[in-house]
Amino acid sequence: MRLKSIFTTTTLEFYTPDFSTPLEIPYMDVGISAGFPSPADDFIELPIFFHSKT
Repeated sequence: MRLKSIFTTTTLEFYTPDFSTPLEIPYMDVGISAGFPSPADDFIELPIFFHSKT
């Protein structure tokens, strides 16, 4: 289906997806490093206590 604007020469085209062929996406079990390391990584083994002392 093609739609044409009456004000400009821009054409808008719609495409339907093709589901006849299965798409295989590989699973990556490692993350992507971006930015600087988090300071919280230094305290990852420390426990978090939710009990209040009153």
